[in-house]
Amino acid sequence: TQVREVLDTKSIDRVVFLGDLFDIRYSVNQQVGIEVKNLIRDLLTQYSNIDFYFIAGNHDFYSPLEEFHNYNVYNIVFGKEFENTYKNCKFIIYDNYFDEMTGDLFLPWYTTEDPQKIEIELFKIRENGFEVKNIFCHADLQHWDTAYKTVVDKTIQVWSGHIHFIWDVNNF
Repeated sequence: TQVREVLDTKSIDRVVFLGDLFDIRYSVNQQVGIEVKNLIRDLLTQYSNIDFYFIAGNHDFYSPLEEFHNYNVYNIVFGKEFENTYKNCKFIIYDNYFDEMTGDLFLPWYTTEDPQKIEIELFKIRENGFEVKNIFCHADLQHWDTAYKTVVDKTIQVWSGHIHFIWDVNNF
């Protein structure tokens, strides 16, 4: 209801969910999974002119071990055909996604667990002549040290969904 109210009253071209759509580490109730899938299908259909991005968070995976990344809520509840059917839907599960047109970088949870992966991704993008303007991710940035300083120094805006502490960038 809250999402629909905003989409109906504002001029919005995209919606980004920053992870933890479910808490799969315990289980996904079949009825809840069906209802959420139908809700998202309805949003994608009703607002077909809006792009929806879903970034995988830590609770969207069954295990914190990366070798089990195939066991995630997006594969279990939605399946690959869902994203293929709804062209305004993008699941960021395993791979980083960079939108060259907007300068937006989307990082799934496993990437943000390894600061070196973030730095490598930022380097690759800059090496190809692009600039990162925004990072959308799930992590709360606690362990980003070098990468976070790089982000702050370059004035990249970070949008994060799993926040445990308030960060004061002036004291970083």
